[in-house]
Amino acid sequence: MLLIDADTLCYVAAIMAEGLDESEARFNVDKYLEDLLIDCNDFEYICYLTGESNFRYKVYPEYKANRKDVPKPLYLPVARHSITRSGIKVKEHEAPLFNRAIDPSLHMPG
Repeated sequence: MLLIDADTLCYVAAIMAEGLDESEARFNVDKYLEDLLIDCNDFEYICYLTGESNFRYKVYPEYKANRKDVPKPLYLPVARHSITRSGIKVKEHEAPLFNRAIDPSLHMPG
């Protein structure tokens, strides 16, 4: 089973659609996901997308502070909505899930 960082997938899909139509962002999400599944030869997957809150800001208020003046891609909300539509398995979760798969001793916050 693949665990897919949907935040990265959506960001790349949206940035590649800059200057084009929002339908391009939706197409990119589908295409990148399909290519990933084919390349990995695994069609069981869950896409993880960061939820509304992120514990990292509580632990370290300066988390991503260097990015505050960097505009997000115009179609990022379109890509995020596209990946959450029916048929794509998505869970909103914190990223430590990925770290625990690598190092089970890492603590998963509350």
